[in-house]
Amino acid sequence: MELIYGTRNQAKAMSMKKMLSGLDLQLGDLCSLEHLPVVVETGSSPLDNAREKAETYYRFTGRPVFACDSGLFIEGLDSELQPGVKFRRLGDKVMNDDEMIDYYSRLVAGLGGRTVAHYRNAIFLVLSDDRKRWLMDDTIEETFYLVSKPHSIRVEGFPLNSLSVDILSGKYFVDLTDEERDSAYACRNGFRNFFSEAIR
Repeated sequence: MELIYGTRNQAKAMSMKKMLSGLDLQLGDLCSLEHLPVVVETGSSPLDNAREKAETYYRFTGRPVFACDSGLFIEGLDSELQPGVKFRRLGDKVMNDDEMIDYYSRLVAGLGGRTVAHYRNAIFLVLSDDRKRWLMDDTIEETFYLVSKPHSIRVEGFPLNSLSVDILSGKYFVDLTDEERDSAYACRNGFRNFFSEAIR
């Protein structure tokens, strides 16, 4: 089956293709398309934003599309300070990758230099007007350490990987081997199971 991943972030597109390799899927993305509609992510949850993106891009392309969204939740922060779905924003400003690394590095330094963090992920898939599937639960959640000392390596599109440490191995995400990454990203099986069932 052919599916479009509703993103123009090449790093995310490549990561998803790796995660779903071996399934009976041919994944495209939006990287080469022009005049895409702007999706204003105003949802209060990752699922709200994933739905808005998937349905917008489905109407635009007329082809099966899925979209993902995440919220970042950091242990030790009061609920009103949680980044949630707006973890790239600081007030009205959208932070670039370097600004995010700097901001979260200072934030975690104020929490003692290391804390547990979670990405709450959501998927929304539109196969046709009347065939839609979605998921947001702990099977696709990621738990890791967020640290204040940035790694020197940067991954465009995934800036917080330079501050994220795998709990089991103690390695920064940017240092993980492919095998270690599969183990660290426990959500991989959740994503694969979702698509395996959805395309039956």
